[in-house]
Amino acid sequence: MAGRILGKMDTGGKFIGLLNKVSAFVVWGVAVYMAIRLLGKFF
Repeated sequence: MAGRILGKMDTGGKFIGLLNKVSAFVVWGVAVYMAIRLLGKFF
């Protein structure tokens, strides 16, 4: 439902593209944080 509303408001797809990039940075940030925490336990 939210996706349908957002799709109607953002016909050019700019906001969805920006949201996708922000989401990717968050995922990568969490992955790097978890890797650092995991490696810290071994060294």
